[in-house]
Amino acid sequence: MTVREYEERFRPPAPSVHQALIDMHGPKWTRRRRRRLWIAAALLGLLTATMGAASYRTADTDPGQGSPPLQAHIRWASHRGIDC
Repeated sequence: MTVREYEERFRPPAPSVHQALIDMHGPKWTRRRRRRLWIAAALLGLLTATMGAASYRTADTDPGQGSPPLQAHIRWASHRGIDC
């Protein structure tokens, strides 16, 4: 067996396109992408929680009467003779 035959026989296969792209970007690129996904997921969770709390508060009040702090202010002002 010649050296050329040996090299051809035991040469590792060519990398796939995916492996070539990963090798080009390196480990920092995957860390950065993973961090972006975590930040997006956290923001989505925060937004969902905020919207859920906001809809719960607005469903709890009567739209014609205003919010409870506003009702308290109106009662306080009416006792002192202040027109709101």
